Amino acid sequence: MSTVRAVGIYKCPSHLSKDQFVQKVSLFMDNLMAAPIFKDNVLKYELLVPNEKAAVERLGIPSDQGTVVISAEWPSYEVLAKVSSDSHLIQILEGAKEDLSVHLDSSTFSVDVIRKK
Repeated sequence: MSTVRAVGIYKCPSHLSKDQFVQKVSLFMDNLMAAPIFKDNVLKYELLVPNEKAAVERLGIPSDQGTVVISAEWPSYEVLAKVSSDSHLIQILEGAKEDLSVHLDSSTFSVDVIRKK
């Protein structure tokens, strides 16, 4: 089954600590899930937060300084488009732009998810 995933990669703004930023992003996710059109249509919604494990450093990759990833999986582009055009959801997203300090170092895009066993 092919699905569509919207992904957002957000760097912690300099005026917030990593913990404050994660709290704000988590509240943003709660607000989205409270919107019936979102809750009724999303298949999977995840917040990926870097942990303090040093495993990636052993590979020569520097540890993260506060980037989070939000991933939302949808059954189709049509459903994603329907949800994205909801006026209540647009208000939540617009409010989050300022509250989360979404800036040029952030990136949001959709991807195709193709599962293979």
